[in-house]
Amino acid sequence: MSVDSERSTTESSTASGLGYEDADGLTKYFTVGDSRGRVFVFSTAGDMLLELEAAASGGECRVIALLAYLSCAVGIGLPVYSTFRAIEKKDEQEKERMLLYWAAYGSFSIAEVFADKLLSSVPLYYHVKFAILVWLQFPSNSGSKHVYKRYLRPFFLKHQAKIDRFLNILSKELTKFVSSHEDEIRFIENMAIRGATTANHIVNGLDQPEETQAVNTIEGPNTTVTEEAGVSGTET
Repeated sequence: MSVDSERSTTESSTASGLGYEDADGLTKYFTVGDSRGRVFVFSTAGDMLLELEAAASGGECRVIALLAYLSCAVGIGLPVYSTFRAIEKKDEQEKERMLLYWAAYGSFSIAEVFADKLLSSVPLYYHVKFAILVWLQFPSNSGSKHVYKRYLRPFFLKHQAKIDRFLNILSKELTKFVSSHEDEIRFIENMAIRGATTANHIVNGLDQPEETQAVNTIEGPNTTVTEEAGVSGTET
């Protein structure tokens, strides 16, 4: 048995065979778990083939979850409000800053989608992501402006003609699709409007105080009776 297998076996707490057998029906691989939560895969010859690290503890999972929520709040929630404020105040400088941020954030999100499996396994990935979002957004750092001028602008200037041709083709295809499915799209639009109208009526009904509804229910018949009595008196 190798030195690695001896060291791991001395710390082991559990051992089991894997469901892989040779021609004689003998187990070919064994797994050994140690007190730290690690799992080692050995061959029958005693050679260690694979080492799996322990899963993240409960505290680490809570930290990662907290960082994920903070990244969403800092990376999306706060910039959305900042964009709204810049538009309402007609602040051109702030508009430019937010446009630069959304360009940098969009590029970062696209890269994250394609490299999610790889990046999520990197230690302290969510910590680094949160720091990058803060760096991109704060005016004093000008992180988004740096990303735009250093990477995005040169890339799009180089490939602008190809991207424009692709977008023109895509726009024509979308126009054809909408024209050929105009009835279905109109039906979905009408259903969405009806759903929104119904939801609005329900919300307005819930917002109306119960006392007001009760008063209207009680006073309604009395008013009707009074009016009828007045009409009868006039006729006599």
